[in-house]
Formats: sequence, C-alpha cells, structure tokens
Amino acid sequence: PPSTPSPPSPPSPSCVALVAEERCPNLVVSQTMSKAWGLAGVRLGIAIAPAQVVALVDKLKAPFNLSAVSEALAIRALAKADVVEQRVNTILAERARVADALAECQPLVRRVYASDANFVLVRMEQAAAVCAAILHEANVLVRPRCSMLHCADCVRITIGTPAENDVLLGAVRRASEALRAQQHMRAQ
Repeated sequence: PPSTPSPPSPPSPSCVALVAEERCPNLVVSQTMSKAWGLAGVRLGIAIAPAQVVALVDKLKAPFNLSAVSEALAIRALAKADVVEQRVNTILAERARVADALAECQPLVRRVYASDANFVLVRMEQAAAVCAAILHEANVLVRPRCSMLHCADCVRITIGTPAENDVLLGAVRRASEALRAQQHMRAQ
C-alpha cells in the first residue's frame, strides 16, 4: 500500500503516546474514522501499533481486506488532519454545551454522565417514551439504552452539528416542560 500521513494526535486522554514511545510493546490503539474523519458510511478504522505487532497482523489478515475505494478515502482523509482537528474541536465544544443544557432540563433529566466520546449518556424519566416523542416531534433519533446493564432509564445522545443539537435540545426542553406540567397537575 502507498505510504500515508500519520493521523494527528488526538486530544488527551490517549494511549497513542505509549505506542510512539515504545513503552507498551503489545499495545494496539484503534480509532474509528467515522465522526471526526467524516467516513461514517465507510465503516473504516485505523490501528496504531508498534512495527512488530503490525508485522504479525499483516501475516494474519485476509489478503485485500480493504477495498481500493475505502483505502483511497482513508488516504484522502488522513491528508486533511486540519479539518479533523476542527471537527474534533467542534464536537468537544458541542458536547460540553449539550451536556450543560441537558443538565438544566429538570425534572426530566436526572443525570448527564461525563463523556470522552462523541455522545453523552443521559439518565432521564420515561426514557423510552421521551425517545419516541423526540423522534416524532423533531425527527431526531435518540437511542434508548434502557435494556443495557446499569443503563436503566438512559439514552445515548450523539453530538451533531450546532444546528442539529439546537433542534434536539428544543425537543428535550419541551419534553421536560410537559413532564413538569404533568407533575404539577398530579400535585393539585
């Protein structure tokens, strides 16, 4: 395969430095090329590992396990590290903004968990019903995680563009206001 530029170092925390410094000879750091790299539909990732580990993987992998189209897209994406850095910075800023705004949506939102990913996990009242309402009202897909271990009443909210996040937050605020009104009616 042609030589490719190295991916930019992700913001910490990251284990890439452990590979680069040869402190962990068997460490493989994997990264999806979905969100920040803009290749979600390609289903492609990269692995960063010591040369001896890469040599072993090369012996084990199937020949031609990556299509020429996927390879070309990856090479083109890797050459645009500045765009990736900009996307990552936007995602990080939006993740903080969305998490802060969600935390204010009382009584619906009970907890917003800390996240280092491109999504936030949120524990909320009537999580499955809220997901359905947000999809119906705002055409925004929020993924319920209620059936996962330790995630009762949780939803996974992927960080989108600022405009997409505004639509989501508006729908969550309206759902929170509706729950507050229901609780007020019951209290009377």
